[in-house]
Amino acid sequence: MHTVRRIALAGFLIALMLVTAVQAQVTQFIPSKSLVVFKISKLQATSQKLAAFIQQMGLAQMDPRLADPLGSFLEEKKTTKGVNKDGDLAFAVLSFQKDEVKEAEAALEGEEEPMEEQSVLLLVPVSDYDQFLSNFTDVQTEEGISKVTFPDGEGNGYVAHWGDYAALSPRKSNVSAAPDGLTLQGLAAQEFQTKDAVIWANLPALREIALPELEKNREKFIADITKGMTKQGATNQAFEPLAKAVANQLVNAAERYLKDGQAATFSLNIGQQGISTTLMSEFEADSYLGKTVAQVNNSDQNLMTGLPDENYIVMGGFVVDNAVITNLLNDALDPVLKEAAALEEKGKPINDYFDALKRILAATNSETFGLIAPTAAIGQGSLLQGLAIVNGDAKAIVTGQKDMVDTQSELAKMFQANELSSQTTYTPNAKTVDGVALDQFQTKFSANPKTPQERQIAQFMGLLYGPQGFNGYIGAVNDNQALIVAGLTDEQIKASIDAAKANNAAVGERPHVASVTSELPKNRVGEVYVSLDVLLTTAANYAKQFGANMPLNLQPNLPPIGVTVATEASAVRLDSYVPSQLVQQLVAAGMQMFMGMQGGGPEEGAQPGMHEDGAQPGAHEEDAQPGESGGL
Repeated sequence: MHTVRRIALAGFLIALMLVTAVQAQVTQFIPSKSLVVFKISKLQATSQKLAAFIQQMGLAQMDPRLADPLGSFLEEKKTTKGVNKDGDLAFAVLSFQKDEVKEAEAALEGEEEPMEEQSVLLLVPVSDYDQFLSNFTDVQTEEGISKVTFPDGEGNGYVAHWGDYAALSPRKSNVSAAPDGLTLQGLAAQEFQTKDAVIWANLPALREIALPELEKNREKFIADITKGMTKQGATNQAFEPLAKAVANQLVNAAERYLKDGQAATFSLNIGQQGISTTLMSEFEADSYLGKTVAQVNNSDQNLMTGLPDENYIVMGGFVVDNAVITNLLNDALDPVLKEAAALEEKGKPINDYFDALKRILAATNSETFGLIAPTAAIGQGSLLQGLAIVNGDAKAIVTGQKDMVDTQSELAKMFQANELSSQTTYTPNAKTVDGVALDQFQTKFSANPKTPQERQIAQFMGLLYGPQGFNGYIGAVNDNQALIVAGLTDEQIKASIDAAKANNAAVGERPHVASVTSELPKNRVGEVYVSLDVLLTTAANYAKQFGANMPLNLQPNLPPIGVTVATEASAVRLDSYVPSQLVQQLVAAGMQMFMGMQGGGPEEGAQPGMHEDGAQPGAHEEDAQPGESGGL
């Protein structure tokens, strides 16, 4: 029995080492000082995934090359021989800067391209290196390095054989010797190994270049930003010290990111049901940003609890880590607010505004929000209709909101730059809906436009908000919930109050939304869902009011695009998921719209692969939500 266990363990370790060797194969030939690396995993497998996705979209019929992206690319580049289609491909950027010594060496070698254009390295997996070389013309080999002419007149370059890879570069020194290899750490290594395609930025190497440039040009950057903030007129010249403090903090933020950053990655995975992406920035664990990020707590709860049953263009929610947010705001704003305080009465509205903002955030635990598809006629009502349920100390949140509104008019006057002006008023207990007392905050725009640009802005404001301007209400539903609404009817406000009181979770649990949620990280700080079908349908309906014929027909309740923000160890990550069904429908509708506007194609309402009622084969009626015409 012990012998069997030892054999099994040995087999497992051998298998693990083989897997590790395969995964690390391309990294061992990437220079450790590479600034940016782009990698595609398992060329043929990734190409097949992409081809299947394109086929789903109905695009392969338009261009047969899309049925085999990799094969078509290799044919186009005339490099079909000797390529190992099961291997990983990598492209590395080695430098962004010129080097006068290497420029002189390049001139002696007959290389005329600028140094920064030559500092790249391509690693192509090969099954037969000699066969791969036969793809090129004018091959001249000396000491294992071949000078070749790239196909299609793309110039000359150099090729060397490194293990199972062909190393290609316009510069001979880049392939003269196998490099030290790239050792990835932390979450970046995981992204590099597990995703279909990934772009990795070497932040420690980049800061060696960027930090000296930032320090050398620091005063110029600050001066340019300050000038841009105070150029509106003599009135704003008094705020130059304040603007300079803002500019200095912006430069400090860039400097902090460069100093604390360990790696940045953008990765992509192609699945049968959709495409997933991850944008991640990882910081040194013991750095200011690394420690700050590590303190943030994620949530695995439904972040859209409390939303009423509406037709949403955008909806989402987030949690607030009070201590972390307070520290970040203090570090970022204190030098600016110090300058504002030095302005005495002139700077008081600025300090008052941010003091109120800090109090609101300190009182907030989480927030749920939604932007509703408007139905009002253009120019007669607000096109901005939405709500937010803020969970925390409701009384403090409402009081903080009042204090912020009270300072907005003063802030607007301070930085007014044209004939367009606004006046914000706050009316306590303006009305009561379903037993909840609501304060009104209203912004009206008065205009004496003199230029075409000012007239366009005035017209836009009238179309967006209607004749009454921006109109919102806020009130405490109970001790732990504050409701903020804009552009809603009393009936909609009542439905929002009822949903908040009941902690309604149904909106986030709708099948077409839940299908996207399941593809995103379960633990997150915030999430947003964008319903493109509702957005486009709404836009098409309003276009008709202007006489534009946009024959758009989309299946109801299409899955939205989902985006989450989360922290993981000392990294911040932004994940997204784009469902195939959504893209397929949009492509089909776009083709239908184009043909309809050209006066041809199928009748409005018919789409390829859909029933006469607009549903896809196999679509279930129970997925539809009451009162919805599409989307969320």
